[in-house]
Amino acid sequence: MKFSKKHFIVGLIGNLLVCTLGLTGIIMLMLENSNLAETMKYFTTLSNVLVTLCSFVNLILYAVSIAKKKNYIKEFFQVTKLIAVVAVAITFTIVIVFLSPNNSTGFDLFAGSQLFLHVIVPIVAVFSFIFLEYQTKIRFRFFYFPIFFALAYGAFYISYAFLAPKGAEIDWYGFMFEVGSRIAPADLSKFTLGQFLLFLGESLGGGVAFGFVFWLLNKIMNLVFIGYTISPEEVEELNETIEEEASKELDVEKEKEGEIAEKSPAKPSSIEKTKTKKTVNYNPNKYKDGIRVYHIARSKFISRHWQVKLAGGEKAIKIFPTQAEAICYAKDLVKKQGGSIRIHSMKGQLRK
Repeated sequence: MKFSKKHFIVGLIGNLLVCTLGLTGIIMLMLENSNLAETMKYFTTLSNVLVTLCSFVNLILYAVSIAKKKNYIKEFFQVTKLIAVVAVAITFTIVIVFLSPNNSTGFDLFAGSQLFLHVIVPIVAVFSFIFLEYQTKIRFRFFYFPIFFALAYGAFYISYAFLAPKGAEIDWYGFMFEVGSRIAPADLSKFTLGQFLLFLGESLGGGVAFGFVFWLLNKIMNLVFIGYTISPEEVEELNETIEEEASKELDVEKEKEGEIAEKSPAKPSSIEKTKTKKTVNYNPNKYKDGIRVYHIARSKFISRHWQVKLAGGEKAIKIFPTQAEAICYAKDLVKKQGGSIRIHSMKGQLRK
């Protein structure tokens, strides 16, 4: 499927849904509780606020992308959205699997704002992230980042037990203590160790597991709809960037060659010195003291595209949609600058 504006429209719709539902749940929560600050200490509230804020920012970026016809959804924003989506997924799982079946407090976990924050927003956020917000690739190294949100909340939960004023509720989830006076140091040590292990398990279990699954599914959607095709404009833009960087590197090499010529022990006349600067150590058939060898292989950055790269070079010289175009370009370089060509198969092996 060809890359087009409609991919950004579905992403915009997904963020609009999450943002609207998240705001609805948060506003309902504010109306139901006179003390908003008290509700902000719960993981459910914080995770929903985070996913709503991320969706709002992405909503603006998707709108700008559609208007400018360019992808402004950077990896940083997608990683942040992944963290938020995993956080609300953990909220949903804990409520459904643990809190709801063992609820003896009489508090309805699925009434009013709680229905939005515990169920509706998490489900819609996960669906939107996987199936609607696939326009930007997230590298594998970032899939485990959601663990940091759970660990940060655990650090806050434990730290509050030491910093809370006398008589304050330090264990609002009721894991070990109730409202009362300051607890004994021994009990506080048990509480700290218990909560540390609890949130460590939650972050490693929920954060890593959900993070990997959501990342993988989002990656698959990206490959299906975006990764296998790319617009000619984006290829041209990438090639222009590569050529600019190559030009800068060539200028630096020439400057170094000029400096070497100036430091030479011989002291020619001013006219000879000028000629030396232009010709010293410069051979168009050589590259870094060796014959230029141009490798033609599959691009590592754009699916189903071919790149031309110098042997030993870190960056591609140019990228093409087909292997034939890449070969033609490399042959033209050999005619102008000398050297040879090496062609790789689709699996990366050199052809004989």
